[in-house]
Amino acid sequence: MHRFPAPHLSRLDFPDAGGIAMMQCPGRAGNLVEEVAALKATGVDLVLSLIQDTEYPDLAAFAAAMDLHRLEWVRMPLVPGGVPGNVDEWPDIRARLIVRIAKGGVVAIHCWGGLGRTGVVAADLLMAFGFTADEAISHVREVRPGTIESQEQELWIKRGNSDGVR
Repeated sequence: MHRFPAPHLSRLDFPDAGGIAMMQCPGRAGNLVEEVAALKATGVDLVLSLIQDTEYPDLAAFAAAMDLHRLEWVRMPLVPGGVPGNVDEWPDIRARLIVRIAKGGVVAIHCWGGLGRTGVVAADLLMAFGFTADEAISHVREVRPGTIESQEQELWIKRGNSDGVR
């Protein structure tokens, strides 16, 4: 049997907390079940999916893989190029992610390619841990080149949505 490596993760780890992993949609580069197993093995305990139902190659298989490997799965569909501020549930989801990271958890965030929507959410979460908007954008782009793809996304981050946890 061929073993697929863990999907490419761009990690942002905090010294006294957990971390954020940015990635493309699991299963896009190989066997979905094996990629999710490898993801779990890297320490990820929650996956935030930012893609719409129509973007999943097989939504039922994705849900089954998350369940099989006991990964907590949070869905917050955004349109490609979108920002979380357009989603009513974002403040609650954001608070949940911040608590998870502060308690040492690793949250994996993905959209289709792991760049636009993923980078926006990662930068916003960094701001909750004390980064300025410019620092958050720079750090996310340094770790995962090409993230935060549009001016709308960058401006949303710079408007500031963080209430800070440190």
